[in-house]
Amino acid sequence: MKLIWLLFLSSCAPPIVDAQYVPYIELFHQEAASRGLAYDTSGLSIVTVTKLVGPDSTNVVGECLGNSYIQILDSYWKIVDSVSKEELIFHEITHCILGVHNHTTKYPAIMYPYVLPSSIYTSNRKQLLDDMFFHNYPDDLP
Repeated sequence: MKLIWLLFLSSCAPPIVDAQYVPYIELFHQEAASRGLAYDTSGLSIVTVTKLVGPDSTNVVGECLGNSYIQILDSYWKIVDSVSKEELIFHEITHCILGVHNHTTKYPAIMYPYVLPSSIYTSNRKQLLDDMFFHNYPDDLP
């Protein structure tokens, strides 16, 4: 019931984006534009929570609920570097805005179900972002 109420509130309320996430949304747009793509994130909400409330929130640090509401686990956000933050926000935006609702077994990949080590993400960033933006995940998991 709590999830239904949360989704109802998020669909009626204007979008809310905690200020700490704005640079990552802007970077997402820059990366999309560099590939000739554009996405509307104006209806997207990204908020910090102390506990995730989604149906699959065990061992999860961020979650897209519906198509426009992202919650990020505060305890995780406080301890990771900017590289892991970028990957997490891009992963969740890909669920919400790009409509990629499945994870992949492809490794490394932004849509892999676990956060990548920062060194792997950094050294493979261009290919990881290309795969993300162009949905290059032939073995998507249900």
